[in-house]
Amino acid sequence: MQRRDPWIVGQGTTTERPYVIHTEEPRFIARVFDEGDPDGILAPLSYSLRDGRSLAEFKFYDDLPDEQALREVLRSADEVLAVSPMG
Repeated sequence: MQRRDPWIVGQGTTTERPYVIHTEEPRFIARVFDEGDPDGILAPLSYSLRDGRSLAEFKFYDDLPDEQALREVLRSADEVLAVSPMG
C-alpha cells in the first residue's frame, strides 16, 4: 500500500484562503498569509517563510513537538511551499 503524501497544499473551497496540511506527526493545518499581513505576523504562533509570507492560525491534531523538532517541520513546510505550484 502506498503511503499518503506528508504535505498537502491547497485552498479553502469557500474563502479560497491558502493552507498547508501536514499529514504526519505532528499533524496540523496552517493558513498561509501574504507578506505583510498583520494577522499572520502577529498571531500567537507564526512562522516566517523565506518568500516573505508567513504561516499562522495553526490547528495541531497531535501534541506539539519540542522547539527544535517544530522548527524542522516548519522549515520543511517552507521548502514544500517554495516548490508547490499552489504555494
